[in-house]
Amino acid sequence: KFVEGFSSLRVLNLEENQLFEWGEIVKLSELTSLEQLHLNRNNLSQVFYPTSDSTVISFTNEPFKNLRCLLLGDNNISDVDSVDSLNSFPRLTDVRLSGNPVADPVRGGIPRFVLIARL
Repeated sequence: KFVEGFSSLRVLNLEENQLFEWGEIVKLSELTSLEQLHLNRNNLSQVFYPTSDSTVISFTNEPFKNLRCLLLGDNNISDVDSVDSLNSFPRLTDVRLSGNPVADPVRGGIPRFVLIARL
């Protein structure tokens, strides 16, 4: 198992860590008590909800089953599919996307009210 010994971890702050591969973040989905994941100011360009088809990881639990807050501000997310995938996170209620190309109409993104409607 990738993560052991953190069964009660509820908040994880990985801001400003130059993370760029969402597949590595997916490994954290095994943290079953995780409620808040702070990923602001990294280099992530996409987000997807992990399924057995989308990853090589075999899940013993529902991925990110208790995640309520996902902070993704100031990354490089530019595709609407990433925004749409946030709907698959079972308990997600608080999302931050500001500072990403997808949330900036000047940089080819979509207006905020459209983003909110997609969520």
